[in-house]
Amino acid sequence: MNQMLIVPLILMGLNQLGLDYTDPATVLNIRVAYVSAQCLTFLMFLFVYIKIRAKMDDRKLEVPKEQGTWEKMQAQAKEAQEKAERERAIAEGQPTEEESAPVEKELREVTFATYDTEELKKLVKMALVGVGITCLLHFKWEIIQPLVIQSVLGPLKLVDHALFKLHVLGAAETDKLVRPFKVDDPNAMLKGLMGQSEEETPAPKPKAKKRSKKTD
Repeated sequence: MNQMLIVPLILMGLNQLGLDYTDPATVLNIRVAYVSAQCLTFLMFLFVYIKIRAKMDDRKLEVPKEQGTWEKMQAQAKEAQEKAERERAIAEGQPTEEESAPVEKELREVTFATYDTEELKKLVKMALVGVGITCLLHFKWEIIQPLVIQSVLGPLKLVDHALFKLHVLGAAETDKLVRPFKVDDPNAMLKGLMGQSEEETPAPKPKAKKRSKKTD
């Protein structure tokens, strides 16, 4: 489910309704709807957690070991530095070293129950960050629209997630529901609208060399 399409639809619906955001009663109703949606979302988180603990799936899988914030920053800085050095060497016409192969991430073995719990914790953290940002926008700058948007997107994100489909809806473990879960590319739709991606773009064919005519 693409959120890039849902948000514009919500904003269009708000424009069609013609709500008066200066009316205290309207603002109060929107606040009540937002709080109710967030309470529902976190109750759903709790329900999914109970289902995970009740099942306690002890099957195992290997997942990449997560890096800490400092380690991620160091890796990103090193990658940016190497890229800058290669670009500078190309600009100066100097020979460049071949790009080093990506370092394989260290794997760790976890049970399905542990993996699902960790994924659920990530969703809860994202939801809490969303609540913080939405409250900041609303109470500091008095922006109303984020309350309505998050009232819809909050529960919708969880319902559309693999954890909800597996543990609540009882969906089969196929395609995107196979652990480890695939992370959707947020730029996938833009790439599709622009045509072929860089990886799908065919490489230019080498030009055929002209044969020199032999002189008798």
